[in-house]
Amino acid sequence: MSIVYRESETLRARAETLRSTHLERVSRGEYSALTALTYSDMVVALRKIRSHTQNLAEAYAY
Repeated sequence: MSIVYRESETLRARAETLRSTHLERVSRGEYSALTALTYSDMVVALRKIRSHTQNLAEAYAY
């Protein structure tokens, strides 16, 4: 089970890095509003996938 938590933490950290980098670029005006929203939605989807995967792994472990 520890591999699931390690990978989950890796994905969480990666999503946070993507989000931070994205916000910096948005603040500099590098993206259009639609591009910024789409990218943000993709990061949220990544976080949801991570959460669901972790929940499934926990459910199957018991």
